Amino acid sequence: MLKEFSRLDGAYVISDSGKIVSAYRYLEPTIENFDIPKGLGTRHHAAAAITNETDAITIVLSESDSRVRGFKNGNMIFNINPEMY
Repeated sequence: MLKEFSRLDGAYVISDSGKIVSAYRYLEPTIENFDIPKGLGTRHHAAAAITNETDAITIVLSESDSRVRGFKNGNMIFNINPEMY
């Protein structure tokens, strides 16, 4: 199921209580000076950047390698390979 979500374009905005507030949103934060590993694309950069501009935590489902990555304060905080579970 994660692989299917990774093919969808746009962000889901989820409230503190876990309710989906908005879906398929385009995020346009300032994407500068981030230490994101090479090979990660625009969705990862946008996810990192939005956490640097807000108090949000982001979760990114990668279409290319099926990994699940999390970002907080502009930094990657986890990198999970779902095939390991």
